[in-house]
Amino acid sequence: MIWNIKEFESLVKGHYGEEQFKMLIRPLSSVTWRFRLARYHADESKRLYRSCFSEGSVEGTSDEIVQLVGFVLKAASGSEKADKFNEARIFSEAHLIAYAQSLHSIADILAQVIYLGLNLESNLTKPIPAYHRKLYNVNEGMRLQKFAPEVVIIIPLLKKGLFTYLGYQ
Repeated sequence: MIWNIKEFESLVKGHYGEEQFKMLIRPLSSVTWRFRLARYHADESKRLYRSCFSEGSVEGTSDEIVQLVGFVLKAASGSEKADKFNEARIFSEAHLIAYAQSLHSIADILAQVIYLGLNLESNLTKPIPAYHRKLYNVNEGMRLQKFAPEVVIIIPLLKKGLFTYLGYQ
């Protein structure tokens, strides 16, 4: 499933007008930016680990796995030769944390995009306060009020897809 942002923008303008669409510009651009950040951090994490392996090793091969086990054992034994690996491990972990934080913020921003894009402030009998606009709450509010059931079905898939979008699980 691919989200056609241009079509979404067109639908928002057509259904709710230019003013409602203008409220979407910042959160929509934030989604794109956060995906780029997440991709960067994921790639950097991989690159840092890969920098420890010998020049000719191929990702996922038994040779690379043997090298990785060697690095882990040297690191556990306090070997000085493991310094590069330990440094890569620490920096890689920092990038993985940043990756996870970027994906988490995308879920929050998507909740805002859906809320604004469907003008839920006006279309729900019980609007959701800004500080409660998480994907789950937006989805539940729409589900309970039977608003846009086709979107309600897709929201859990969006959330699950965030963590598989970049090829990591």
